[in-house]
Amino acid sequence: MKIWRRGCILVIVFMFSFPLGAAPQGDKASNGKNEAKGDAVKGKTVFLDRCEICHNADSEEAKVGPGLKGISHKPPHKMADGREHKDHTPAVLREQIVDGSSIMPPEGMPPMGPMLSGEEIDDVVAYLQTL
Repeated sequence: MKIWRRGCILVIVFMFSFPLGAAPQGDKASNGKNEAKGDAVKGKTVFLDRCEICHNADSEEAKVGPGLKGISHKPPHKMADGREHKDHTPAVLREQIVDGSSIMPPEGMPPMGPMLSGEEIDDVVAYLQTL
């Protein structure tokens, strides 16, 4: 009987420790959007240091690469290497940053994965979603 009572008490304590609908600590609650897991403020710093040389953040005007203002809201389009971007989710943006395009500069983007940490990439993706 004592084991049963302890088990019930533990279950009740556990149930009231996590309110219904609350996201666990460290996770972002989903609001229906595809949100990046990085820090946009840190991402802006990385962008200014590593990406701004080729991309505008405040306009769609191209430099070496395309302007990225509103990148998360752009309609589907074909890339210079023939790949089609159907949407610009964090996963698609991350893949483009990590892998670049199959066409090397000046026509394409070099892979930035070897030059940035995973955290920096997540931060840049989060920043791009604010543009």
